[in-house]
Amino acid sequence: MITLEQVHQLYGRQVHGPDGDMIGTVAQVWDDGVGHPAWAGVRTSRFGFGKRLVPLHDAALHDGRLVVPFTRALVLEAPRISALDDDPLSRADVVRLNRHYRLPLLGRR
Repeated sequence: MITLEQVHQLYGRQVHGPDGDMIGTVAQVWDDGVGHPAWAGVRTSRFGFGKRLVPLHDAALHDGRLVVPFTRALVLEAPRISALDDDPLSRADVVRLNRHYRLPLLGRR
């Protein structure tokens, strides 16, 4: 699990799935509405056009990389969200993302 103290270390880090495949790089972090890091916005293309959100639940920093328990394919299939980088995630976005990643919906996480 990523802590609040680790958030500043995430920006620009490579994101890898459990199989070691690189998914992209961290461009943004959203909290869960009460200040805990919950989602990473990951640039999935070299040119920065593709960005998908990945849950930080069960993610870890390892050897300078952010390792998440989700495959590249699953991340690339994640629904696009309506929030801009500085906007909070809408309840609808959180619900759609939690369904996609098969996570329980707890509060605004």
